[in-house]
Formats: sequence, C-alpha cells, structure tokens
Amino acid sequence: MGEKAGALCVGGIVRHVAHGEEMWTDFIASGEKVDDLDHYAESFRMGPDDTVAGLLDDFAAAARRTDEGRGARRHPARDPRRSMS
Repeated sequence: MGEKAGALCVGGIVRHVAHGEEMWTDFIASGEKVDDLDHYAESFRMGPDDTVAGLLDDFAAAARRTDEGRGARRHPARDPRRSMS
C-alpha cells in the first residue's frame, strides 16, 4: 500500500493560521462572528500568486495587529478570504 501526498502544504497551514488570527482580531474589534465555511476551507490552500515568505509576512502582520489591539486591516491582494478562482 503506497502513501499519497495530501493537498495540504506548509503554505496552506500558514495561510490558515493568518486567516484565523485576522478572524480573531475582527471578532475582538467588532464583536461579530462570521461563519463562512467556504472561506474557511479556502484558507488552507495557497493561491497561484502566494509564496510561503509572503504568507509568513501576512501572519506576522496579523499577529502584530492582534498584539496592538487595532483589529484586522486587510489589503485586498493579501486577504486570505479572497477568491482562489
């Protein structure tokens, strides 16, 4: 029985963690919880223009916003919830 590679990759994990951090800061700032299972599932996949370095930068920026208590401020080109199609 052979092993098969899964669809999940390091970049997808980093992207998902950054997405979770942004959702957390949005919730802290607004008090509104957004449940969007499509965007949640999408957050595990790297887009065609994503790089691991860029996704790590996104996560670091999201973590800084959390630490600073400013809430999420997204740049549209780096939004983990953007469409992958």
